[in-house]
Amino acid sequence: MTFAIYLNGSVSKAFYRDFKLMPETVCQIMAFVATFAFGFYYNELELYIPIKKMFEFIIFIRMTKMLNLLKEHSQMRLVMETIGNIVGPIRNLLCLTLLIMYEFALLGMYLFGGII
Repeated sequence: MTFAIYLNGSVSKAFYRDFKLMPETVCQIMAFVATFAFGFYYNELELYIPIKKMFEFIIFIRMTKMLNLLKEHSQMRLVMETIGNIVGPIRNLLCLTLLIMYEFALLGMYLFGGII
């Protein structure tokens, strides 16, 4: 496992030294369990969905870890902050566009009497 490099006598020292190891270690253990369960229960449909949810959770944890790594890089942090600043105005523009489309839809229904 990934934390084997950092072991100097105890697991707690490794996790204390580098906290990012803990989510990855949990992901690896969960992936092992989920892979084993998927191979063992591949014919049972009622167990397929919980195993699939476990894989989705593992992917979610790994993606959040990747986002934290992207924030550490200075240029990526600038890109992430810029995207965060743009989200508000784009949301307002989208709401205004949907409102105008809705008004034209109402006008068309009124003028054509629901024929079209």
